[in-house]
Amino acid sequence: VGRAMKLYEGAVTAKSSHAAAWHGWGLLEKRQGNLRRAADIFTKGIRNTEDAANPYLYQSLGLVLEQMGSIDEARQWYMRGTKASPLVSNSDALWHTWAKMEGKHGNADVVRYLYQKALAVNPKSRYTYLSWGVWEKEQGNYEKAEQLFKDGHKLNPRDAAILQAWALLEYEIGNVTRARELLQKGTEADAKHIPAWQAWGVLEYLEGDYTMARKLFQQGVWAGPNSRDVSRVFQAWAVLEKREKNYNLARTLFSCAVKADSKSEASWLAWAQMEDDLGLNARADELRQYNQVEQQKMEMSAAMGAGAATSLGSLTVSPDSVLAPIFRGVQSWINKQFNTEDKEKAAKSASEAAAAAAMDSKKTGGIPAATSTNGGEIDQSAKGSSAAGAGGVNANSIRD
Repeated sequence: VGRAMKLYEGAVTAKSSHAAAWHGWGLLEKRQGNLRRAADIFTKGIRNTEDAANPYLYQSLGLVLEQMGSIDEARQWYMRGTKASPLVSNSDALWHTWAKMEGKHGNADVVRYLYQKALAVNPKSRYTYLSWGVWEKEQGNYEKAEQLFKDGHKLNPRDAAILQAWALLEYEIGNVTRARELLQKGTEADAKHIPAWQAWGVLEYLEGDYTMARKLFQQGVWAGPNSRDVSRVFQAWAVLEKREKNYNLARTLFSCAVKADSKSEASWLAWAQMEDDLGLNARADELRQYNQVEQQKMEMSAAMGAGAATSLGSLTVSPDSVLAPIFRGVQSWINKQFNTEDKEKAAKSASEAAAAAAMDSKKTGGIPAATSTNGGEIDQSAKGSSAAGAGGVNANSIRD
């Protein structure tokens, strides 16, 4: 990392207008958690490339300033960027990123104006249709959201994320059959899109078809066994098995979920709730302690700007822990799954083993489950822009 920074510094010293070098250097500093340093580098890059303004420098500066909590400053740089040059003002990425920020901190008129500007410069932008549709859904504007998803799908028929978001909207308003159709189309459009498999599996779980839900969760695991997103699939599957009283299998699946993403609070708490329900309070308390540690790490990481990414299988457990046998039991196939070239084969083997374990568990019976609480619910949320609040900018102030 240190050598890379020196190389970037050497590149901009040799040619101060080298926008790509400024941008790469700033991103590297950001990944290291040096947010203020990253912002300074992006700013210097903008000032040294005014004759050939680069939209990605403005976009990255706005993002890092937002991450630092400097919303007004980010807003000013976005505004400056959209007026810097035709190249920058015609960047849908810049308008879209600004719109997403205002969706969390601005007012509705500004958000819609900015999304409209993004589509004006790139009428097919799948990212804009998706995030705008999700934002409208969160405002309760279902008809507007549905129209955006329809338009986005028409222009981007192979985009599974739009179909998934559209399906969640349909399910929320009670159109189960339509939601199922859209999720099927999503998985056909992109068989590697894990959230679509997970959402479809959750739908079937909620509708009571556990056999179909298991099949879909298996497909979700196979779709991307080395992705952090697979944590949600394991967590949803674990909750299903808990409902079916397959507690040993549920533990294995929860363990897989936190191995894939140790920051998944939903997985830690759902697992802890199950152990509480079974009267295993020491195990539940330890799980909550692990969750607290991981959430504190994430908060510190966010404050420093390092992000929440973690390597798969990075979680460590004390040999004396009451959880140690569970983690050891799943460690062997986790390592094979994530560290060999034949990942899909390993994932399939793990899923087949889980299915066999389910059959064994049914034969031997289980401890009656207590009433479920929020801690045991499936994490099926679709992330998007939060509801807009009062902002410090209005649509008239940023119009051309």
